[in-house]
Amino acid sequence: MTQVSEPNRLLGVGIVGSGLVTRSIHLPALAALADDFAVRAIWDLHADLAEATARTCGACAAPTYDAMLADPAVEAVVIGSPPAFHAAQTIAALHAGKAMVLVEKPLCATLAEAEAIARAARETGGMVVVGAMHLFDPAWRFMAQQVKAQYSPPSLVRSCIILPPNGRFDDWASEVILPMPAPAPAQRTEAMMMYGAIMGLAIHDLPLVRRLLVDASSPEVLHAVRLAPFGYMLTLRAGDQMVDMFAFMHGHWRPEWTLSATAPDWQAHAEFTPSFVMAGSGQASFATPAQVTSQHPLAENGYAGEWRAIAAMMRGEAPPPSPDEIVQDFAFALAIAEQASAMIEKGAGQ
Repeated sequence: MTQVSEPNRLLGVGIVGSGLVTRSIHLPALAALADDFAVRAIWDLHADLAEATARTCGACAAPTYDAMLADPAVEAVVIGSPPAFHAAQTIAALHAGKAMVLVEKPLCATLAEAEAIARAARETGGMVVVGAMHLFDPAWRFMAQQVKAQYSPPSLVRSCIILPPNGRFDDWASEVILPMPAPAPAQRTEAMMMYGAIMGLAIHDLPLVRRLLVDASSPEVLHAVRLAPFGYMLTLRAGDQMVDMFAFMHGHWRPEWTLSATAPDWQAHAEFTPSFVMAGSGQASFATPAQVTSQHPLAENGYAGEWRAIAAMMRGEAPPPSPDEIVQDFAFALAIAEQASAMIEKGAGQ
């Protein structure tokens, strides 16, 4: 059984992967929370990249993943590898007695893998958090609190994500340590691109969307269009509620990342900062016919909130997400991705 960490003791972190998310998100976030965390080890298949990244944060480069798991100084493990490896690496960390595993989105590749992760968490007592940073953003917390207090659920939920390429934010947010290895060339069909857009981009907002729905167990995709070079237009139905989702990655600088929920007698709206940008939280508003209540941006965004929540969970000061909840989030996203990609493959979504 995994032990709860003592208060006021630095919590040791091991990170799998030395890529974009590690350099631009986790290392800066952990450096800002140096009273709670210390990065102890980094492992990457590319040893030179792991060593160069480890030098920037005073960590060691683990020679293998097993060596990282054998290190008692590593209490929390960040899984930043490709999704195909998430399940095996997460389950191994849990069975190695690690108290916390933070898995980047998506949780894994299949529903069976998600259920296996949940089963391992129950068996070991270890905690699993999926890196859905907006769940920890003060803007979402405000929006969710306001929506929960209403008698009527939203009849329409809208998600809009318009971004420049990730590399542009990475260039602004971090230093080049070593050139990243070039990815292998891939032949991708339109259906595969749609699936990837949902599990790679929509996945940021889908946990929030699911929490705004009365019954999200059987989402139905009514319309799906893939936008080139990378994006989508989706219309979903969940019971009596409708969901519109739009995303597009463009060539200019201006981002827009919004989530809104509308009922006949109220509207909630949140605006988030882009990924890879440590520039404070989003902002949110809640409007009724009588008044508008707003929350302005705060100093810390969802990345900091995520790691603060992890510290509280590891110290026994806050409950972790239930294993069932992480499976439900994944199943919701997977159902949408599979339906939308099937529509594209059949030509029904064009």
